[in-house]
Amino acid sequence: KNVSIDYFHPKLQPILEDTYGVILYQEQVMQIAQVLAGYSLGSADILRRAMGKKKVEEMAEQKQIFIEGAEKRDVSLKTAKYIFNLMEKFAGYGFNKSHSAAYAMIAYQTAYLKAHYTPYFLAAVMTAEIDNTDRLIMIREDCSNYKIDIVRPSINRSEYGFTVLSDHEILYGLGAIKGVGKSTVESIILERENNGNYTTLNNFCKRLEKERINRRVMEALIKSGSMDDFDVYRNDLVSSLDDAIKTSDQSARDAAAGQEDMFGIGENTDQNTMKKRKTKEWDENTFLKKEKESLGLYLSGHPFKFVQEHCNQFTSGSLKELCSKNHPSIKENQYQAKQTDIVVSGLISDIKKRGNRTTITLDDSSARMDVVFFKESYFKNRDFLRKDEIILVDGKLRFDEYSSSWQVNAEKVRMIDDVIEKKARVLTIDLGENHNYLLIEKIKNALSASEQGECQVAINYENSSAIGRVKLGDDWKIVPTSKLRKDLEELIGKNSFNLSY
Repeated sequence: KNVSIDYFHPKLQPILEDTYGVILYQEQVMQIAQVLAGYSLGSADILRRAMGKKKVEEMAEQKQIFIEGAEKRDVSLKTAKYIFNLMEKFAGYGFNKSHSAAYAMIAYQTAYLKAHYTPYFLAAVMTAEIDNTDRLIMIREDCSNYKIDIVRPSINRSEYGFTVLSDHEILYGLGAIKGVGKSTVESIILERENNGNYTTLNNFCKRLEKERINRRVMEALIKSGSMDDFDVYRNDLVSSLDDAIKTSDQSARDAAAGQEDMFGIGENTDQNTMKKRKTKEWDENTFLKKEKESLGLYLSGHPFKFVQEHCNQFTSGSLKELCSKNHPSIKENQYQAKQTDIVVSGLISDIKKRGNRTTITLDDSSARMDVVFFKESYFKNRDFLRKDEIILVDGKLRFDEYSSSWQVNAEKVRMIDDVIEKKARVLTIDLGENHNYLLIEKIKNALSASEQGECQVAINYENSSAIGRVKLGDDWKIVPTSKLRKDLEELIGKNSFNLSY
């Protein structure tokens, strides 16, 4: 009310005039009822709500109360009826108009903020939706469209909500970690502000011992990546938790008894334990699953990427390509065209059932798409429909008017590993002079342990003086199972072998 209408764009001015006019009208309804008909402030608000909701019986009752109250204040029956009818007539469209005008104003303001202060706007929206993982996933996709990275949470940098690091980076909030309450986060931040950054796991446990942060919460912090600041594998941190908690408890008991750790034994023990352990990190799949357990989403990577190059051989394109291709807005009524046969793949991120209709959401890290199963197709394929499974779906692509999005009516579902095992024709392994005899023996053992199948094995060898390719005999034909692919990845790396179909 303190800003001139002229301050806004000319196209917005009529909307704003309507908004202010309707707000003023709502205030006037209450004032007229109070002054003219003797309503109390509470009763006047009841009248205002009745007009807004257009309840016929309640309006008839209010009209009688209004007229009786007006007559008691020496207002003629004709005048009282005329004034009430005038208010009631305006309520027929005025309240709807006020809502649309208000929504238009909010849309304008948020669009302006998103266009000119994009990372700050998106960080604020994610903070507002901090307990809603589904919304966070959608907003994260929006961040990706604006080339804004979501940085893992940090025990030494993160606040409760999401914060902006730069025009292209938003720092994940500690409050969005599953099972970590607001009071816990506030304690972590307050201690950090008062006494500096946390340096080790023991240091963290010792400093927050009085807050009684339990093992489950600390495990969630580790799995989320919040303690990656300590430069220790997450696997090691989890396995060290019990020792760190015991050391912290001992320090608390010593302090209560008046004893001091003169030589910093607790901190040294922490560092030495980590140095001795030196284990490997979780494999990528386990790493991502544990991260999702704590965050509700995949942040560092996506399980689909492990099979993406294989899926590209069997599908009609990525979900992002399919969602944007031939959108109905390009051609009028295109969504009424004949449904197209299609093959899509992705990770099942959600399953919803409603009557005879089951809808799964596929996620291939580029986009998400709903796949619909009706009664017959559901019962035929239900054994494959489990959360976090990666599947291939044969079906028909269609545009859903209600959700304004592309969907697939499913006909057949296949597990991606089954398709890889059946379709692969040649496994090619790249070796060089840096691969020693022991490593080659391990590769041989892995191939020998594999089930015999129809996939031929070929070796590409290269050194400083020669290049050659050798196809192994039929006795070496294998089934390229996920276990074999994982074993080869650990031995020579995922870029040193590939499958041809």
